[in-house]
Amino acid sequence: MPYQAKTYSHIQHIAFEAPTFEANTYGNASYTSKLKTNINLPYAQNLSTDVKNRILTVVHLVQTAHQTLIKNGADAPTCLKVFTIPEFFFRPAKAEASCLDRSYSENTKNAIVKNLRSMLGRPDYKDWLFVLGSIIWTVKLNKMEGLNPTLANVGDTDKGVRNTCIMMKGGSTDAPIQLFDKVHLSAINEISEAAWSGKHFNALQARPKISAFFESYNSRKNCLFKFDNLTICAEICLDHHHQLKVAQKTLVEMALLGQKEKAHIHFVIACGMPIEQESISCKQDGYLIRNDGHGGTKPFSQTVLVNFMKKDYCEDKNSLGQSLKRKDMANWIYPDSQNSINNKADRNHLTEGLTYFTPQSLPA
Repeated sequence: MPYQAKTYSHIQHIAFEAPTFEANTYGNASYTSKLKTNINLPYAQNLSTDVKNRILTVVHLVQTAHQTLIKNGADAPTCLKVFTIPEFFFRPAKAEASCLDRSYSENTKNAIVKNLRSMLGRPDYKDWLFVLGSIIWTVKLNKMEGLNPTLANVGDTDKGVRNTCIMMKGGSTDAPIQLFDKVHLSAINEISEAAWSGKHFNALQARPKISAFFESYNSRKNCLFKFDNLTICAEICLDHHHQLKVAQKTLVEMALLGQKEKAHIHFVIACGMPIEQESISCKQDGYLIRNDGHGGTKPFSQTVLVNFMKKDYCEDKNSLGQSLKRKDMANWIYPDSQNSINNKADRNHLTEGLTYFTPQSLPA
């Protein structure tokens, strides 16, 4: 059935809290038998066990969250369910063939998106928005959309690594979808500057101008995503830093070009980036939603009401005095590991790690 836009009055954030800095065990082969009992990939050709299990894990947890809401009578059609996972979830333990650093190939990246779009395009998820962490993958630089290979000084064999977040509406395979790239390289990303900027050429050659392209407006504008009655903006980790403000900078440039946008929700998908007040880019009474895979940056996931009248811009309660937080907000350790501070947790219980925040009304 073709996609049909809807109007939502409320949102509910459901966060998958998973350690993604350094050790990321969600691709481990022990999940295969557990996941294949109920879920099969529609497009599994030539995918490694690592990739299959990461996709299946996400779908399994979405199913779990959906069934939990139905069981609790909390699946109102006017409430948009927002499911998030952290930065770096889709990253292999080692590089795939002919790829740089710890990254997947472009074919694998496309297969991840294709499988998720198909599996989360079921009618059951018509009232869900998925902000699915990021995929680390190697791109042929001369194939990047909007890049002039001649001006950037790149050839047919030159490659770089991208960190790409998937945002998509569920419920239909033709539902709105947006992919956007991280703009700035973080020191803790386990991605070398050579791989990130394409500076793996012979030292006598002129350097490619890749970083300038990543930072250009044409590259950054995909951080804005509009669907149904909502406008959202999003940043990946360091791009949210108060000295960079990628989303805010981009919205200002859009306004100068005649496209004035105010976001209902501002997403920060991260691995080591707390909320930066100066970088908040949603409207008054909008929400900043964050999911972070770095165990040293507590809390791991947040939903905060943005109030520019308040000193720190963040409210912990809505207009009715209800808490925006989850009930166990004081207990920030992962439920089955005391070792999550350095992200070595090996959590084999797939239903764990889901945090259900209180539904909230959307601003006008």
